[in-house]
Amino acid sequence: IEFELTKVLDKPILSADFPYEGNTPIEIAEKALKYLDNLSSEEIALLNLFLKEGSLRKASYKLGGLNKRYKIREVLRKAYEELKKKGLMEPKI
Repeated sequence: IEFELTKVLDKPILSADFPYEGNTPIEIAEKALKYLDNLSSEEIALLNLFLKEGSLRKASYKLGGLNKRYKIREVLRKAYEELKKKGLMEPKI
C-alpha cells in the first residue's frame, strides 16, 4: 500500500474537533439558546450551566460528577444538528 500526500494542513486536526466539525461547544450552546425554540427546559438549563461554568468538566461536576458529561454532550450534539439543519452553523473542517 502506498500513500500520497495530497494536502498539507495549516494546523493539525485534533480529535476534539470532530464531534462538532470544528465548531466549539461554547459557540453551539450560545447559538442554540439564541435561535432554537424547540429545546426542553432541561436542555436549556444544561446549556446555561455549561456556559456559566465554561467547561464540560466543571458543569458535569456541578451535576453530580464527571460521569454526567454525557448529558451535556448529548444536548450539544442535538443542538448542533438542529443549527446545521437551519443553516445557522456549518462545518469548519
